[in-house]
Order: sequence, then structure tokens, then C-alpha cells
Amino acid sequence: MNVGRISAITIKVSDMAKSVHFYTKLLGMKILYGGENAHFSSLQTPAARDTVLNLEHGPVARDWGRIIFYVEDVDRFWAYLKEKEFNPERPRDAAWGERYFHMYDPDGHELSFAQPICLGCRAPSVRNLPPSLKQPRGHPAWPLFSSKPVRLRGFAARC
Repeated sequence: MNVGRISAITIKVSDMAKSVHFYTKLLGMKILYGGENAHFSSLQTPAARDTVLNLEHGPVARDWGRIIFYVEDVDRFWAYLKEKEFNPERPRDAAWGERYFHMYDPDGHELSFAQPICLGCRAPSVRNLPPSLKQPRGHPAWPLFSSKPVRLRGFAARC
């Protein structure tokens, strides 16, 4: 007997309104339950097939691990966050076939933003991006999030 999938991950947050705003307005997640004034909120990516992220108001536990989000273009997503006055570390290529960077949410939870790449490939430099990204459509991170369900096996690696 095996488990089928991870349904949800719950993290504690000190300020629900601030956290809901961060995950919905900045990262483009949608509210399934709760909201800024709730004690407990459930969020999901626009693809709606991913694991649910639950936010529960309470004492925050730091240094427990990290949440990894796949994005369609990690360099553009990094530039988007820089434009929003965040200071994430620069994206880098990993030996396991991902390009990624880390940053922290309002409560200090470590987040990783990644995309699969071909091993041995070099991703294009952020310097080649236009100085200002176009206004997002649909949700704040469009088109940085894939509008299609993302599966590692079916996700197109960039070469």
C-alpha cells in the first residue's frame, strides 16, 4: 500500500492578512478557503492540481525546511520579484537539473522557485531581459506561472 500524493502542507503564520496578501497578490495563488481575516486559509496555484498550501495563524516555526514552487521561467520570475522590491538571491543552475533561487516569505519561511533545465545547459542571463516586464494578465505573476498543470515528467526543460 502506498500514499497517492501529498494533499496539503500547513505552515504557521504570525499575520494572516500579510501572508495571504504575499501568497495571493505577489505569487498569484488563489484562495480556496479563509482569507485575510481568517484563522486558517487554504491556497492553491492557478493550475489547481497542485498540493494545497494551508496557512494557520499561530507561533511560527522557522528552519523546518522549504516550500518549492515550479515556475515557467525562473529568471523572469526573479526579475518580477526584484521589480516588487524583494531581494532574492540570484538564480543558479543545480547539478540535479533545475535552475532555482531562494527567498523568504513574511514569516521567514524559506521558499524556492525553480524550473527544470537540461543538464549541462546554461540558462539565459537576466541581463538580456527587458528593463521592465509587461503588465501581468490574469493574476500578478502572469505569464510567469504556467497556466497548464505541471508534472515533472511532462514539464518542458529549457535548453
